[in-house]
Amino acid sequence: MADQPLQAGERVVELAALVRTVGAVTGVVVGAATTWLVKRTWWPSLAAFILGAVAGFVVSSFVWRLYRPGGQTIVVRVGSGSLSHTIAAGLVGGVPVALVVGLAVLVCFSAWSRVMTVLGTSLGCGIVLGVIFACLASLL
Repeated sequence: MADQPLQAGERVVELAALVRTVGAVTGVVVGAATTWLVKRTWWPSLAAFILGAVAGFVVSSFVWRLYRPGGQTIVVRVGSGSLSHTIAAGLVGGVPVALVVGLAVLVCFSAWSRVMTVLGTSLGCGIVLGVIFACLASLL
C-alpha cells in the first residue's frame, strides 16, 4: 500500500521532538543514576539530574542535526506502522546522550574504577528509555 498524504487533523509524531525529549529524559536519568552509583550522596545526584537534562537536550539536538542534516521537519503518522521510524529516532536520541553523560560523570568524579558499571548503566538506560518513548509516541 502506497503512502497516502496526510489529512488535516491527523495525529502525527514529529521525530525531532521525540529525539530531543528522549535525550533530555535520558540525560536526567543517566546523570542522576550514575552519579548516585559513584558518589552515593543526594546533592551531586541532584546537580547531575539538572545538568543531565540540559546536556541531554543539547547533545540530542546536535545528534539529530547530524542524523538528518536537511533541516526539514519529519513527521510520521501515529500508529503501529510508525514504530520503525520512532524506535530509530528514540535510539538516536537516547544512546549518544547516555554515553556522553556517563562519560561526563566518569570524568567529573574520576571514577575510572567503575567504568563498566557506569557505562553499562548508561547504555542500558539509553536503550530502554529510547524504546519506551518511541513506543509511547507511536501508539498513544
